[in-house]
Amino acid sequence: FNNSIDSIVNNYLQLKNAFVNADTVLVRKETASLIKLLNNFPIAAMDKDSANVIATVQDNISNMLGNANSILVQTDITEMRKDFKGLTDVMYPSFFTSINYEGKKLFVAECNMAFSDSIPAIWISNSAEIVNPYMGKNHSKYHSGMLSCGEVKDSILAK
Repeated sequence: FNNSIDSIVNNYLQLKNAFVNADTVLVRKETASLIKLLNNFPIAAMDKDSANVIATVQDNISNMLGNANSILVQTDITEMRKDFKGLTDVMYPSFFTSINYEGKKLFVAECNMAFSDSIPAIWISNSAEIVNPYMGKNHSKYHSGMLSCGEVKDSILAK
């Protein structure tokens, strides 16, 4: 179970890095890997949890799959990033809370101008250093000038 969680987290972090680099080929590759991991998530290992917790995790996985599948069909990096935002919004805090996350320390960062200079978005990172996947290295307007735009808002601590 914990290995599955670690694989999902590691894949998410690789996906985030692909967005930082605005590498749509790698974004699609990492998204396809994430979809496989989510489809193979061992819900049966949660047999000691309540039906409500299991239902929440199933709903989270379904929503994360919906966002991930949408990333795969997008042709525009901004639209892909919007789906990445949706994926992240499901992961934090709901998914991490419902699975009682016990992995490595993670950080939740937010850029308050991720979309249209006025719509905020969060992302999860394994470092407190701000490397913004929404503004990225090759942003159409800011290029790499906003790569460090954002701030750490929270952390996800191993229990």
